[in-house]
Amino acid sequence: MQIHLKLLFLILSFPFILSSIIILFIFRAQANLSNHKIDLFEQMMHLDELHNLSSEVCEGMEFNSAEEAFLYAEQLSKAGSSSEDAIAAYTCAIQLDPQMAKAYVFRSVEFALTPGQEHLGIEDVRKAAEILRAQGNEEMARAMDQQVESIQGLIAERERGLALKKHYGIEVPSAVDENWLQELRENSTRPWSEKRGIESIDHQHQIILVRVPLDILFTALEDRAIASQQDVLNSEIEISGPFAFTYQIPGQDWSVVTTGWNSSLLERATLAQLSEELGHPVIVLEVGEGEISYDWFEAGALVEHFVGQEGEPYEEYKTEGLQTQQYVLAPDPEDPAAFQTVHFWSSRRSITAKEIGNIWNFVEKLLFDAEAFDPAIDYEYLLGTYSPKQGNFYRVQNPGFIRVYPSGEETFVPDLGRVDYFKFER
Repeated sequence: MQIHLKLLFLILSFPFILSSIIILFIFRAQANLSNHKIDLFEQMMHLDELHNLSSEVCEGMEFNSAEEAFLYAEQLSKAGSSSEDAIAAYTCAIQLDPQMAKAYVFRSVEFALTPGQEHLGIEDVRKAAEILRAQGNEEMARAMDQQVESIQGLIAERERGLALKKHYGIEVPSAVDENWLQELRENSTRPWSEKRGIESIDHQHQIILVRVPLDILFTALEDRAIASQQDVLNSEIEISGPFAFTYQIPGQDWSVVTTGWNSSLLERATLAQLSEELGHPVIVLEVGEGEISYDWFEAGALVEHFVGQEGEPYEEYKTEGLQTQQYVLAPDPEDPAAFQTVHFWSSRRSITAKEIGNIWNFVEKLLFDAEAFDPAIDYEYLLGTYSPKQGNFYRVQNPGFIRVYPSGEETFVPDLGRVDYFKFER
């Protein structure tokens, strides 16, 4: 199994970590193994069967309450016990209290940590969302919906592990050890000036990469905007129409543009013109749920277009005048039923399905080859909301990301350099 340590977020004030898949993975790998284990599972069934255990499983555990079972399961997870042991205890908690949403979520983490069992984790998170909605807690239920996306992202992340092995030389061994974990940690904290490729495919986002310094990009966008302001980090701005932020991570050759409210900057004609005016490539990259796409502009023209999706082909894929080639990929030899669909067009090269291989690896390699980096930091991160309201003021922020280790929490704040703001006509 190969895996990449992503930036992990703590969502709101929920009494447990929602995006805890990799966090719990670290706990399980680093903590000392517990001497207290359940012998019940020495000759037990597969994980699929564990998902719907009968009440007989809990008879030998003697829990007085659902909370006691949950706390015991949590300790097993952190101590590095087997997933089967932890799943059994979480299952007992659920049987004692069928409305314990957090037990479903933590059990989902155990399933998500096991390749091939992620779908059971998704089922558990969806059940937690159902419980929370029934309790009137819509905000937390939406957070559960995002956790489903995290597990789906983990599945895709495993598939693109080859890119990490190739470019960083990191490969997850069959048995996780301290040395590997340290190597993984070092990679996750690698200076952003040295990073290439895509930082995270968990977070749905769309950015524009432009291979020019930030000052040159500011001048180009200033002419197109009705208002602009440099260095707005930690300042308040009013959102009153289409807008964009730009920044350039120190040490990176490419500047980043993130837009909101359907900015005209995303129009192909505008992007093509921008590439001609600046004399450098422009890439529009979008990461969605189970899909990834890009448009590459150069010398005033679109030169390459790619859309990759997990599963079925698009029913109403719009070529927008492009004679795209459709490919159906089978990236996992161990799972022939899993497939990906690609629509591709290029004026500069021809490719085969074998050369694409996997949609995530293909796009990451494109960025690596271009010495480009998608930090997955968009306007939602800068404003603290995905849906800013017209007429409201927001403080532009760089709050950082929280990583959780057995020894405590660590906040990592990326160096964004200067952040500039632009307002465009409706």
